[in-house]
Amino acid sequence: MAEQSTDGIMTAPCLELSTSRIDGWSLAEVAGELDLATCPQLQEFVGVVLADHGGPTRAIVDLAGVTFCDVHGLSTLASINGRARRQGYQVRFVCPEGPVRRLFRLLGDTHALPLYDTTGDALAAGDEQP
Repeated sequence: MAEQSTDGIMTAPCLELSTSRIDGWSLAEVAGELDLATCPQLQEFVGVVLADHGGPTRAIVDLAGVTFCDVHGLSTLASINGRARRQGYQVRFVCPEGPVRRLFRLLGDTHALPLYDTTGDALAAGDEQP
């Protein structure tokens, strides 16, 4: 969602992205708003995370810091999941209760993302999908 500054110029909100490793998984943490303006940045970031890993790729995309997600965000997450599966990668999404999880719940299994409440839950799931 774009914000209007005091001089009338539309600016795109910032998307904060970071990576780390935990128990053999790449962890991509996302904070901010997922919308038309920020989705290309997320798509590129997760692509780099998936490509920058020796051996079988397993990644967790942590959406706990996402404050807003529109249809473009949902579509991007579904695209990331689909691409990862086609390439033989395992990707899990952390999405705790809140506005983003509510959006997933309203849409049902439309996007069929492997969603977990916490990073610990995603790690503890083993090879299972939710």
